[in-house]
Amino acid sequence: MPTTTGLTMTASNAPEARPALRPYYQLLADDLVSRIGSSASPDEVPTAGEISKRYLIPHPTAQFVRRAARTQLRSPRSRYAPPSATVPQFTWQVVAGQLRAQILGGGMEGRLPNRPTLAVEYRVSVDTVSKAVQQLEREGLVISSGRHGTYVLERTP
Repeated sequence: MPTTTGLTMTASNAPEARPALRPYYQLLADDLVSRIGSSASPDEVPTAGEISKRYLIPHPTAQFVRRAARTQLRSPRSRYAPPSATVPQFTWQVVAGQLRAQILGGGMEGRLPNRPTLAVEYRVSVDTVSKAVQQLEREGLVISSGRHGTYVLERTP
């Protein structure tokens, strides 16, 4: 048999016979999920500080443990499911659709609220609102005038 640094390779110590080693933080995340229950929501995972105290590990490692536990508790989504024609694919499309409906319904006229205000209202980021407003600009529903704000264009029946 071939030898490597004096060790003999056998079936028991061959690389393919060894079980896959998981990172330490992943093992801790497995333990944490088993303690809180696999049916718990990701929001029920303790904070990184609490995890750090429970397992006596450094805070950065506790952050990895928390993220791994939250990922395990997240509901699985098929990455290969085709997007539905009726359901928008991105959050900015949902926001654009809601703004579009308000504008076309007559519920929104004149100047739009600023983007940070819309972001708080729709519970999304300012970038998401910006993409939605850009889409409405491309559709000819609003016009952005730089620092002066974004205005709804008047629609003629």
